[in-house]
Order: sequence, then structure tokens, then C-alpha cells
Amino acid sequence: FASGYPKVITVNGQDVVSVDIQLAPNANGSSRVTVNITDAEDTMGFGPAHTIVRAFEVDVTAVNDAPTFSIDQTPIVVTEDAGLQTISSFITGINAVESGQRITSVTVAVQTGAELFLVDPTLEWEAGSTVATLNYTPTTSLTQTATASLVVTVVDDGGTANGGINTTTASFTIRVNPVNDAPEVTPDTLQLLSLIEDDASVHTVTFNVTDEETPAHTFLYELEVSDATLFASGYPKVITVNGQDVVSVDIQLAPNANGSSRVTVNITDAED
Repeated sequence: FASGYPKVITVNGQDVVSVDIQLAPNANGSSRVTVNITDAEDTMGFGPAHTIVRAFEVDVTAVNDAPTFSIDQTPIVVTEDAGLQTISSFITGINAVESGQRITSVTVAVQTGAELFLVDPTLEWEAGSTVATLNYTPTTSLTQTATASLVVTVVDDGGTANGGINTTTASFTIRVNPVNDAPEVTPDTLQLLSLIEDDASVHTVTFNVTDEETPAHTFLYELEVSDATLFASGYPKVITVNGQDVVSVDIQLAPNANGSSRVTVNITDAED
């Protein structure tokens, strides 16, 4: 019973006597409550006081209390491309509460933001352990900060009879921040352009340039030419078109020029 219980309640002028009881937290089992009732001794000379005894039984059926645990490291912040992330003892204090019970499962599930993971989060937990380790791999493709919501679920074997609770859940978040990715260029191998001296045509070499964060026409293009004397004035030059990933390098030969020249295109995106 809770502190101060059982207790007897009487009311002046009434013959009804109450015994109030209140259970202590997590208490179960049986208890006999005995009430000894003694009248006042006869002051008129009619005899001594008398005592009678009445008893009743209190039988408390056990119900399962919810398991407990703590999440100690939230919120989590990570960058894309960070690879496998492992947080040891991410879940602590895993406890079935009642003696003789055991935890049957410790799991994590993504509620929102599943696209933020290359490998979904999981919890490493061994039966009987009070801690669990969180593993996950963030996405490699992100253009702006985003947050995933997750929930941890712990279940014990105490069941739900008589209103018992065998499951406890708790939520946490993982925020993923983007990092600047290098532009991707195809083809990425050396291209060979064979021309004939005095060819006055404008010839074009094309590349596909893509980037997660930045459109191709906003990049900085710088040319390195090993022998600029082969080319007409103003050539080679880079041509880009808004909204397109195709980048062109136009070249035109100088009159009477022949030989070989390597043209290198350095591409820098606009993000810090």
C-alpha cells in the first residue's frame, strides 16, 4: 500500500465505517487487512469495553509496466558523403523494469526523410544488453539541408494483459547537411581532333558537365593551351547555353599553322 494506507474513515452520526486503501506503485500480490473495533468502556457500570475483529483480503493482480530506455545523443547532425556512421551506446538504460522479464527487441525505423540515407539506420543490440549502437550511412546526393525523423521501439515479454504495456517508443532526428560536390564531366578521357592545315572552319569539341548544386552555365571555365600559335585569334573559346549541360569548345586554326597543341579545360563550380 501507499504511505498512509490503509486508513479508517468515520463520520459523526453515521454507522458506516470506511477503510480506504491506495496501492503503492508497481505493487502486486495479496494482503489481509484486519480491523479491530473496540467500544468505549462502560462508564455507567454495565461492564467492560468490548472488541470485535473484522478482516478482508486485498488481491492485486500484476500488470506489465512499460520498458524504459534513454536516447543520449540527439539531435544528430551529419554531412552528405560522410560514409558509414556508428554511434556507440546511442541507446542506454534498456530495462524491462519487472524482475524476471526480458527485452525482446530494440529497433529503429525512419518515419520521414528515408531519401536522406544511402543505407537505412539500424540498431545493434544483443539480448540482455542495456545499450544499443546506431549505424547509418547518409546520402551522397543532397542539394540543401534536410532532416529525417526516426523512432526507436523497445518491446519486453511482459504482455498487455489487464492493461499492461510492453512497448515504449521515443523519437529523434538526424539532420543532413550538403557538401559541395565536384562537377562531373563526360567524356573524361583525352579527345583527339585531327585537322588539315589551312582549314578555316570552326570545329567544336563538346563535353557534358553536370553538378548536383550548380547549373553548368554558371561555372568558371579556364583554358590552358600548350601552343596558342596554332589557333586563330580568340580561339579556342568556351560556349555554354543557359539550362543545358552541354559545354562546347570552339577552335579555328590560324593560317599556315600545323603541329600539335593540348587544350585543357579547367572547370570550377560557383559554390564555396
